[in-house]
Amino acid sequence: MDRRATFNENVQNYEAYRPTYPQELYDAIRSYSDIGPKSYGVEVGIGTGQATLPILQTGCRLTAVELGSELAAYTEEKFRQYTNFDVVNCSFETYDVAETSVDLVYSATAFHWIPVEVGYPKIHRMLKTDGTLALFWNRPSTSQGPLHEVIQKVYAKYWGSQVRVEESRQKAYDKVLDQMKSYGFRDIRLELFKAVRCFDADSYIGLLTTYSDHRSMPVSMKKPFYSEIRKAINRYGGVITIEDTVDLYLGKK
Repeated sequence: MDRRATFNENVQNYEAYRPTYPQELYDAIRSYSDIGPKSYGVEVGIGTGQATLPILQTGCRLTAVELGSELAAYTEEKFRQYTNFDVVNCSFETYDVAETSVDLVYSATAFHWIPVEVGYPKIHRMLKTDGTLALFWNRPSTSQGPLHEVIQKVYAKYWGSQVRVEESRQKAYDKVLDQMKSYGFRDIRLELFKAVRCFDADSYIGLLTTYSDHRSMPVSMKKPFYSEIRKAINRYGGVITIEDTVDLYLGKK
């Protein structure tokens, strides 16, 4: 099963627990791209629309490309009052759009699902001259301390060698910057934004259920794994703090 499809199975939790993005990020996109009512934008992987409203409010015509049929239907209803909005239910790889017809292509914590050798060239063809590519990711981390250490032990117990080791932030930043440059984008910029979120045990479990790797866990593992995470949070005050870093990459065709 394509792990991208797992998001389509959990629309309500995705809407409830996935983060939105700082207003300053959208200000940076608007300033860089000069997007407005005469512009045409494409969002790659809308999910439940956490990054959609501020772009719609510029007045631009916006098409969202979404693989999940349930997610596409949800966002179509969510933004039904916006006549400048439509959703196309397909993979970005098969999305058909005229070349040099788009002013802004953007993707919020979704572009890593697109093969780079497909995604970047396709976007480059879609964009008008001086059109903008905006890619951003939320990279959350739990506050360090006893709770963090206990949760890491729970992951080691259930996931063992499968525990994902995150590459260094700087390495992650450099990889995207190098990819954009190698595929012909120019005037490339990286901007970072910070945010903090707090969850009780149940809402944190709800957040975890929106992650594709967690959704792909064996059914027999999920209940005891989530139970131990819940017990750990409640043992250490009932609240877990997530520190978000959002990295925004901007480039011109």
